[in-house]
Amino acid sequence: MSADFSHIKGKIILVATIQAKPGKVDAVAKAIAHIRDKVITDAEPGTLTYRVAKADDSVLVFEEYANQDALKVHFAGDRLKEYEGAIPDIVEKATILYYEEI
Repeated sequence: MSADFSHIKGKIILVATIQAKPGKVDAVAKAIAHIRDKVITDAEPGTLTYRVAKADDSVLVFEEYANQDALKVHFAGDRLKEYEGAIPDIVEKATILYYEEI
């Protein structure tokens, strides 16, 4: 696992753990689902998996990308930028880790 994906040559697994502010887990889940609904279309063909789960005040996001270029396309997407604008109001803490598929 790593906080950086630049060394990964093949498929990239991204795992994000998002701790919502008190009472904001549904807002976080809705924002993440909004992103998911866009990326699982043909808009991001290099996005292979995008799954979202929640428990208590946290949301887990499991994503799989074909390669670095696909992940970069995802990071440049409009919906992700919309979510980033909402982060201060709904997110307490977020951790993103990258894994290389073996």
